[in-house]
Amino acid sequence: RSFLGYVRNPPTHVSTVASPPPGGATTRLAARPGGFLVVFFGYTQCPDVCPMTLSNLKAAISRQSAADAARVVPGMVTVDPSRDTAPVLTRYVHGYFPHGIAIREADPVRLRTAADVFGAEYRTWTDGEGRLQVSHSGDLYAVDEKGMVVLTWPYGTGPDAIEHDLRRLLDGDRPEPRGAR
Repeated sequence: RSFLGYVRNPPTHVSTVASPPPGGATTRLAARPGGFLVVFFGYTQCPDVCPMTLSNLKAAISRQSAADAARVVPGMVTVDPSRDTAPVLTRYVHGYFPHGIAIREADPVRLRTAADVFGAEYRTWTDGEGRLQVSHSGDLYAVDEKGMVVLTWPYGTGPDAIEHDLRRLLDGDRPEPRGAR
């Protein structure tokens, strides 16, 4: 059975994107050797996309063996750093993934650059009543130890599909970019 997420061709290299997690040293966006970093761009006050996506990822990871689950590190990059303070973001991420990485880039240019490298989209604006509004894509990006996005799950991908693909990735299988032979 083929992978259920999709592969970009050419592959996307993201290890040059570095961002500070709240209160810590700069994080290079690449997995630990033998594992995967699953990156998501979202925000803590999101009413629907973020909770559903993170719940699906949590379910998929929980279905792996304990050893394999430990090889998957979820990382959430906030697209709303003005409201997602370091403690708020960390608490939110750790509510889903105790070993997850909360990434808060306060510099708007660096945040936009990071999102663009991944192909993530987001937009913030103030509505007519003065309230901050946020819109964002909901993809999950599986990044290997070399900093390559090896697979992307679009918004709405369920836990069964993510689980299937994670299991294959953790077993050493890699998707082939379309058109490659």
